[in-house]
Amino acid sequence: MTKSVSKAIKEAKASLAVEGLYMKPEIEKLIEMKMTNKISEEEFKYRVTGK
Repeated sequence: MTKSVSKAIKEAKASLAVEGLYMKPEIEKLIEMKMTNKISEEEFKYRVTGK
């Protein structure tokens, strides 16, 4: 994972935590995979929603 992707995920997690929301590790991994082009937008949506 690149520093910019890592930083973006860290900042997103912090923003969610302020609202009392927390990201599951498997969702964090999917976001990382999408941001580094290891999976497509369609695959990301399918894995997140199951649709």
